[in-house]
Amino acid sequence: MENGKFKEYRPLLCVKINLFTAFIIFVLFICSKLFMEKIQNDALVTVNDLDNAAGAMVAIVVIGGLVGMLLISCSILLPLTIPLFSNFRNNLKSLIGIVICNFGISYFLLLNFTLQLALCYFIPTLVGVYFSMYFRYEKKNSTKINKFVY
Repeated sequence: MENGKFKEYRPLLCVKINLFTAFIIFVLFICSKLFMEKIQNDALVTVNDLDNAAGAMVAIVVIGGLVGMLLISCSILLPLTIPLFSNFRNNLKSLIGIVICNFGISYFLLLNFTLQLALCYFIPTLVGVYFSMYFRYEKKNSTKINKFVY
């Protein structure tokens, strides 16, 4: 986006953007899953010893919430780093990788936990991704129009 201009839409660029963003979300998910398994195993050892069972369960819930917030935040902030195209539909095409990865994470949450947790993850990420791209596009488009007015 040199000099405040939109990028020219090319399907290959859109595929590269989707693969890159999907890779980032997937790596974050795998890292968070491994981290949560480690925390859960340590907490289960503590629960089995019955020293501080309530503290271990609270730690699982708090750390799980923080990891979930990290994934949601990264999903919402990731569209702020990708190039913008002049047509908003083309911008939505560049978000397909993020949406598919977040749907996969929600499906994992559905299989391992509950539907409510999966929806509490998927709906904010889907809405956040759309609105972060929309507001960024509108800001860029309004500055482009204002340059022609003055």
